[in-house]
Amino acid sequence: MLLTSHLNFRYNPMVDSDFWRDVSKMEKLETLVLTRADNLRNGSNFKTEYFAHCNRPLKVLLVNVDEHQVRYGNLRRGRWNDVDPKKKMTVFTYTIPLFMDDNTTEVCQDYIRIGAEYGTLWDWEGEAIPHPPIFAQLVPSGA
Repeated sequence: MLLTSHLNFRYNPMVDSDFWRDVSKMEKLETLVLTRADNLRNGSNFKTEYFAHCNRPLKVLLVNVDEHQVRYGNLRRGRWNDVDPKKKMTVFTYTIPLFMDDNTTEVCQDYIRIGAEYGTLWDWEGEAIPHPPIFAQLVPSGA
């Protein structure tokens, strides 16, 4: 059952440091679905911003059509290993199929609405955005 009176859906939110501060105050939040969010590619490092205010686990689902979907190489992931070593925040991209004459805004909104109405939205997972690799410095033997 979907209790829409307790949900606040924002389409295309501006994801900046203020946004993550506000998200960190939502103590019961387990899954955050960002649909066509702005400022993901060049904006704040959201793990750094989120974990500066709390230490709770969070699943983040970045929903978009393929043409506009953010890729792991486009996200600011510096310090992810430092601020989230136990990987409490999982980040996934979920790509919505788009047909030739579809309106991207309407398609994304419809997918989210249908997923919420059927109660499946919270279980969606897509491609995981990994932490950046850690490169170990090799020390010659006997050093």
